[in-house]
Amino acid sequence: MDLTTDRRHVKNFHKQRPIMPFTCQRCRQAMGSQAALDAHISVERERICNPHRVSSSADPEDGITSGMEEVLNGRKADRKIDSWESLWRLLFPADLEVPEPGMRKPSIFRSSKPVLERLCQDAKS
Repeated sequence: MDLTTDRRHVKNFHKQRPIMPFTCQRCRQAMGSQAALDAHISVERERICNPHRVSSSADPEDGITSGMEEVLNGRKADRKIDSWESLWRLLFPADLEVPEPGMRKPSIFRSSKPVLERLCQDAKS
């Protein structure tokens, strides 16, 4: 794959899930309707929901943020993603090493291969 394809893949398949339409902005709990949300946020002070805690370091596996997407779409020289390393560093800022580019099977598949082969053999029997 080339860098343009990699960037497109990240934007199309790894976005964070959007907040549902009837979601409490305080606790981030999704409600089934506007009426349920109104009832949830209209309680007396003693019964108010607890605020949702946002991690100071978001997990990269949660998906890309809107800020990351802006960088991926950007054309400014100082923020341009023009190499595999710059793409990796945007997505995984805490990683010390940048792996070689290329598709790799997730490790779960490698470790599960013998189990899957056994299941296939059992199914044939």
